[in-house]
Amino acid sequence: MRSLCIQDLPDRMRQKVLVRDWPEPEGPAGNEVKTRTIFTGITNGTERNQLIGGNYAPEDEQLPTSGFGYQNVGRVIEVGPDVCELQCGIAGAGIVGQIAAQIATGMGARATLCDIDAKRLELARQNGVAETVLNVSGNPWGKEIADGTFDAVIDLTGVPGMEDQLISSLRQRGRIVFIAGREKVSYTFNLGQGREIQIKQNSHFDRDDLLNTCRLVDQGLVKIAPFIRDVVPVSRAKQIYDTLRDAPNELMGTVFVW
Repeated sequence: MRSLCIQDLPDRMRQKVLVRDWPEPEGPAGNEVKTRTIFTGITNGTERNQLIGGNYAPEDEQLPTSGFGYQNVGRVIEVGPDVCELQCGIAGAGIVGQIAAQIATGMGARATLCDIDAKRLELARQNGVAETVLNVSGNPWGKEIADGTFDAVIDLTGVPGMEDQLISSLRQRGRIVFIAGREKVSYTFNLGQGREIQIKQNSHFDRDDLLNTCRLVDQGLVKIAPFIRDVVPVSRAKQIYDTLRDAPNELMGTVFVW
């Protein structure tokens, strides 16, 4: 079978390439299902983290290894004996920053989207994903965003040293969610203590989240298609992953056709 494989490079750098003779998995057993992949997506966060040896990356001694995938559209071809809700031939899907802003807007929030990449911000403006779109390149955060501005902040970037600025932007008893991969979170304790700030982390989406996302897309409240910028054959995987590792801002949503 074919698989996308993480391989070692010097200086803890890695590459991800298509391997055409990866061992076929066993099973399925119990409540497992086996799927044949039709499309997969890549993530500029977790998968780039793996390519540069970050906190989500496998250890050197574990390489080469197939990368785990979670942006997958496939067809069920075999089910385990305990599976009761899926049958062969049903499709399942999985796809973050611009989508989060749309969902927040759909829930009645006045969403503000911040980034340092002008192209991504222009895409957000064109598609109306947030009430306010701010370019914070060159570190003008303090000029654009006053203390006590937001009720909630979702940090999807993981930029080191931004924690105090993000917390300062929250109102009393505000909430901040750290999503992007990082080794540690460091902030001035009294800054959060005085405002009674709630600091949260997430693990992953579950089935209910996926169903709600599909529902919002069906209703036209969330747009995904405009943010898929590259739909390419999986044979171009190495080129795409090299770009993800070395020049991530050049990519937006990417889908491999298998």
